[in-house]
Amino acid sequence: MIADATASDQLILISYLGIAPLVASFVATWRQTAIVGAVAVAAALLAKTGDTLDDGDWAVRVGVVITLSAIATLSAFLREARDRRLQRMTVIAEAAQRAVLRAMPTAVGQVGLAARYLSATDEALVGGDLYEVAATPTWCPGGRR
Repeated sequence: MIADATASDQLILISYLGIAPLVASFVATWRQTAIVGAVAVAAALLAKTGDTLDDGDWAVRVGVVITLSAIATLSAFLREARDRRLQRMTVIAEAAQRAVLRAMPTAVGQVGLAARYLSATDEALVGGDLYEVAATPTWCPGGRR
């Protein structure tokens, strides 16, 4: 904005104000992104000083900032909705896995048992192989029948 006020006709930075809400949309909530967008639009509206821009150029550049702010806010909203859906699906998948897999006993007869689940990713708590332990009439300790 200061550069716009002091720049020649070759350097007009008003449109770049729209970058702030786009960056905010990656990490901020949609409400926070909307606030950043509103500040960017206000700055663009206040940037009309002197003979730097004629009214048509200034209006187009403000329109660009408004458009980028709206796109950024929508993007943040859609990202949050996708994250909520993914979180719900993860909870459902974990519940389904716990329903299918009973808790493994620590021993069957004289044989001690242990299991460890390692996921392909640190965040994943579901997936992988199923396991089951069962004592059968044909099983006997030491491998003898």
